[in-house]
Amino acid sequence: MSNNENDFDIDNQDDDFEQEAGGAGGGRASLKETWDNNPLMKVGAVVLGAAVLFGAYMIFAPKDEGPQGKAVTSISGTEQVRTTPGTVDDVDGDMRERLTEQNEQDLKRSAQQGGSF
Repeated sequence: MSNNENDFDIDNQDDDFEQEAGGAGGGRASLKETWDNNPLMKVGAVVLGAAVLFGAYMIFAPKDEGPQGKAVTSISGTEQVRTTPGTVDDVDGDMRERLTEQNEQDLKRSAQQGGSF
């Protein structure tokens, strides 16, 4: 070949590709070697497993329902509600009077306005 500096010498390669890619040159340790030599990795696996089990329990565990016959709501002033409105066949006398009174007021208002309210 010529003495030109741009020529490549193919016979002499200085880059040890096989050793850098994890061959016999002491590259990165395998997962098994890391697992065997690192107790912190085992502790982390146990903690991760416990977190997964706890999360699964919280998602799939049956939820506690409220007491029977009492509505569960976040509205204040409904602590004494025993049933869902509109589901009881027998309405107490006080409620019946209030409903009748409200209906009569609505009827009068509609008659005065000439239509429905």
